[in-house]
Amino acid sequence: MAKINKKTRILTLIDEAKKGYDLYRKDFTLLESAYLNILAPELLEDLKSRRKSHITPQIIRAKVRKVAISVMKTYFENDEFAKLTPDSINPNEINDIRRLQKALDVWTTKRINLYTRFKPIVNDALVYGTPVVKVYWNDGLRVSRVKIRDFYLDPNATSVYDIQYCVHRVFTTVGRLRKQFGRKFKWRDYVGQTDAAGKVSIIDIGDASRVEVMDVYRFEGGKWLVSTVLPDQTFIRIDEELKDGLPFIVGNVEPQFVRIDDPNVVEAYGASFIEPMIALQEEYTITRNQQVDAIDKLFNPQYLATKTSGLNERDLMSGRKKVTVSQLTEVQQIPIPRIDPSMFQVDRLDSEMQEVSGITKYNQGLNDSKNLNQTATGVSILTEEGNAVISDIIRALNESLFEPAIRRMVRLIYKYDTSPNMIGIDRSRNLRFFVTINAGVGAVNNEILLNNISAAEGTAMQNAKLHAELQDFEGTKRYLDVLDELFAEKLKALKLKSLIPTLKGELNGREPDQDDGGGNPADTGATGAAGGVPGAAGMVEQLPGAGGNFGNGAASPDGNGGVAGLPGVPPGA
Repeated sequence: MAKINKKTRILTLIDEAKKGYDLYRKDFTLLESAYLNILAPELLEDLKSRRKSHITPQIIRAKVRKVAISVMKTYFENDEFAKLTPDSINPNEINDIRRLQKALDVWTTKRINLYTRFKPIVNDALVYGTPVVKVYWNDGLRVSRVKIRDFYLDPNATSVYDIQYCVHRVFTTVGRLRKQFGRKFKWRDYVGQTDAAGKVSIIDIGDASRVEVMDVYRFEGGKWLVSTVLPDQTFIRIDEELKDGLPFIVGNVEPQFVRIDDPNVVEAYGASFIEPMIALQEEYTITRNQQVDAIDKLFNPQYLATKTSGLNERDLMSGRKKVTVSQLTEVQQIPIPRIDPSMFQVDRLDSEMQEVSGITKYNQGLNDSKNLNQTATGVSILTEEGNAVISDIIRALNESLFEPAIRRMVRLIYKYDTSPNMIGIDRSRNLRFFVTINAGVGAVNNEILLNNISAAEGTAMQNAKLHAELQDFEGTKRYLDVLDELFAEKLKALKLKSLIPTLKGELNGREPDQDDGGGNPADTGATGAAGGVPGAAGMVEQLPGAGGNFGNGAASPDGNGGVAGLPGVPPGA
């Protein structure tokens, strides 16, 4: 009887989570249409039939692309994706953390293409407001994007940290289900059947046939449990404990604004970056197409003529120099719409779009001819204001998405990795260290970046001289070390990163796992978009021994309950 009640409860969780998603399905569809700037099919056909302009300017898409590029540059133009700093004076622990750092570098820069995996996740964050990433271990570290349409959140949660259950819809293959569940999965009931029978796969193509399943994750008794349900509500596993915790990390760019009298809201979803721009882009699209139609009328004028005017349409179409009519007073040109007012409207809409998004044309590498302040100082101020918006977005993604993801990667590598870097480590030892995400130095161009570095070098040099005059040799050495680091950053900005090993006195034939190659998408030096965005600076990470369990729920080592940053899923789960 207990099992029946448990199954009923799990099926109820699926229904409730789906209802919560359905409240936002229409909104997500509108956000997609706005991002792509797609006209309604019936409107598009009507405009084409009347030979009217139907151009759709990709303004929102361009701004999203600019912000996404800045975010990706911030994290992926560094030699190390994250840095582990020991919080111990024990030589053995320090050595183990250094080896763990090498293993993390290998996974994040060589063995996994994190750039291509995180790029659509960042797009999800900006368009939908809710990025979801799955980090788990299954014969190696796995990082995958979870589409918003396939992930249903706890509709009663007050935030992502308060989530008590979630549902992941997966279209998996028959081969994987057979390998994972063996005889529990009666695959012949789900292949070669019709949808009317409640099945999914219509054509039998062997192990490649796909079946829709629901993985239900719920937090109960201080641990995360997973159940898997087939299309006909058949269970192939019930409340199997996840020894590494919940594998999903749910981030957001900005919290959702919830009205007082709005009962139909799922607060775990974040607010979309592009939503405030949708109405402006729609109006901009309409006005621009009206301008194109007006210009078309200027070059292809229309005329009103009586039947007795003697005007022959073929004469007009032929382009003859002389067109004969019976009565000239009976022929009139249809007035051409004035474009002047619409030009002001377009400029105003463009300004409002920049104001709402916080991303100026200068941030996008475009010249704003309408801006009255064209001085170098004025342009710099406008650019920095736009950078502040990008920095805010990166800060939010850093704390809600990238930090939890990298901390989870570190734990899984420590627990499961058997590469040469990790052989011989005593995994029963509790390692304590700081995790710092290596974010960039700002969404600025190289000229501004170089000027900032030069100013910092001048100040550091003055302080070094001052300490030397006071015979404070320890203080002098600290500032000289700072000068070395600043010079290294200057080399990166000048695209001369290959000289950094020489600067540090390293051999050219350094260890392969310290190389810049592999996963780094572009060796372009200076990093991108949010000045000094820290990772988990000041937060000490503690890894339990391999035999221990990686915390669950609100009591996770990250200090984050619910979803964000919780440990993962066992192999095959």
